[in-house]
Amino acid sequence: MHRCSDHCVTDGDYCAHYCDFYDCDDDGDIVPTGFGFCEEWKEIVSLDSSCDNFYCRIARRNALPEIPHEDAMREQLSRRYLKTFACGTAHKFASSAVHYAWLAHHYGIARVTIDLLALTIEPPEFNIRRNRILAGQCRDSLLCNAKRLKPPGAVTAATLAAEFGIHEHGVDDRFEWIGPSTFTVILTDDRGKEWRGKITLDRILAHGDGVGDPNR
Repeated sequence: MHRCSDHCVTDGDYCAHYCDFYDCDDDGDIVPTGFGFCEEWKEIVSLDSSCDNFYCRIARRNALPEIPHEDAMREQLSRRYLKTFACGTAHKFASSAVHYAWLAHHYGIARVTIDLLALTIEPPEFNIRRNRILAGQCRDSLLCNAKRLKPPGAVTAATLAAEFGIHEHGVDDRFEWIGPSTFTVILTDDRGKEWRGKITLDRILAHGDGVGDPNR
């Protein structure tokens, strides 16, 4: 069970005190953002799927008033929440990065970097329409969350670096996969301070089509 604190109550895979925040993708499907609200701590927390904890203890933030989490969502947030947004963005990208992973294995290129504000992807082998769509979804979600920052707080730069574990590769049934992969998002605020979020997956699915076609 993923834990928020020592007072966690078992409820499936997550603590019963935890309420996940969801987003809507381009297909109209409801998807988790990678962060939510802990009723015990009265604060927004980000899930680290590489361990059994949330980031409420690792990256303590100012506690929110004891009000329902729907109202807390409307509160103006301090710059400290940029770490939460960075973690959520890394989780959102990693959850849908199967085509990036397949291209990484196909080309033998382990590292990909994305400027999330300019939507530029390096190296150019990864700069295809399908990949730009995912990068754009991550940017839009990030900018939507950034609007909740207390003025003059803002995101002035946002980069994502993906390190794919192409040294390991295999196929289980009909699913192709590569090894441990790390996704790091660095957000720079209006004061020049960097806020970092990272997620590591032991294995990631690798599926692709349309290699070499810039419109795919």
